[in-house]
Amino acid sequence: MLRRVLAPAADWIARRSGVTARDERRLVRAAYAAILNRDPTDDEVAHWAGRLGEGTPWARFLTLLRNSPEAAEAGASALTRLDGTVEISLVADDPIPGAPLRFRASAADTVLLPSLLDAAGVWEPHMTRAVRALCGPGDRAVDAGANSGYFTVIMGALTGDAGRVVALEPADEPRRSCEENVSLNEQSRTTVLPFALWSERTTLQVRAVPWATTAAHVVTDPQIPLGVGEVATDVPCTTLDALQADGAFDGGRLSLVKLVVQGSEPQALRGMRHVVARHQPAIICQVNAVCLEALDQGPADVSRAIHALGYRMLMLPKDHQRAWAASLPAASEHPQLGLREVTDLAALIAASPATDDPVDIVALPR
Repeated sequence: MLRRVLAPAADWIARRSGVTARDERRLVRAAYAAILNRDPTDDEVAHWAGRLGEGTPWARFLTLLRNSPEAAEAGASALTRLDGTVEISLVADDPIPGAPLRFRASAADTVLLPSLLDAAGVWEPHMTRAVRALCGPGDRAVDAGANSGYFTVIMGALTGDAGRVVALEPADEPRRSCEENVSLNEQSRTTVLPFALWSERTTLQVRAVPWATTAAHVVTDPQIPLGVGEVATDVPCTTLDALQADGAFDGGRLSLVKLVVQGSEPQALRGMRHVVARHQPAIICQVNAVCLEALDQGPADVSRAIHALGYRMLMLPKDHQRAWAASLPAASEHPQLGLREVTDLAALIAASPATDDPVDIVALPR
């Protein structure tokens, strides 16, 4: 079974990473808005979308646009540096108090970068709102599946000099980006670790697409063929309980765990029993049925792991999921986040309008 389902999981990751499919028109509009401070004409969209579809690299398109005479006349741009990376101000329309947050993304990134350019430095706005609501000054927070550090940097700004952030990212390229972004914002109370989160300390294989920021996932059978564009690396795995025993949280209270680990969520949840008993943190957990199936498990395994911790599940709907989620009873906690009570996670996902659309959950103590 595992060999059959891994291919759909790899295909899903590839689509999310822009490897096999891209919304070229959206990329063009985002770049024009950021670099030229205007919307492109229909002819410009058609021209550049066609060029991108024919294989012109995204980074090459950005360079041509940035070096155009019109860009020089436009003045201010969202791009403050372009030598293979792009620097952006995060959450620019609703900044976190303190110094502006700086973030560098690869110019070749066709997933995270267009979203940041298109939405004033915001990625996954529903989850960004939740992170901002669930941790604050002096808190400890964990970013598991940190990728290039978008949420890591936001957590670092929210928790401040009296707090602490622990980020875990096993894939080399996004982890280096995460470390750079933490350093760029001088967040000395943030630690970036090269671990995958699991149910025990062990070594497992992680597959990743090097030029993607959202594609690393654990594989328990290294004989399974690689997916599109993937490379395999053996990485150390750990648990939140082990990190706590090692003093990672510096004696403070852990208020938030963000868990987006491409199908390893049940294992990660089973490895945090002592942390939950001591700290009772809020847990933001992504439930991706396709990636879960690649590890021979499903949404019901996530439910069991959450219930075993003494927690209940609330759906954190993406903006495009709000109509679908409206049939669920509204939760009383954090009404500004649009949380909805979930009693049967597997049935909820089975009823999703898009079968490969992940569902994000906020788990809170009962």
